[in-house]
Amino acid sequence: MKCPYCGSGMSKGFIQCRDGVYWNETIRPLVALPLGGGKRIRLSDDSFEMFGGHAVEAHYCEDCKKIVIDVK
Repeated sequence: MKCPYCGSGMSKGFIQCRDGVYWNETIRPLVALPLGGGKRIRLSDDSFEMFGGHAVEAHYCEDCKKIVIDVK
């Protein structure tokens, strides 16, 4: 994948979390719970690995230090 910011090649990888991977519009006191205001988007699917938690595929640009994630 080419970086949409600088055009360099990106490395494929994953962002993982035990409780699910979310983008939140505001900082929440407990990220995994739907408390607080603002928009919330779950980035990982509902699959769960016993010792791996939730994961979402991501691409990392070494040149401009950006990560790109496709929302499911």
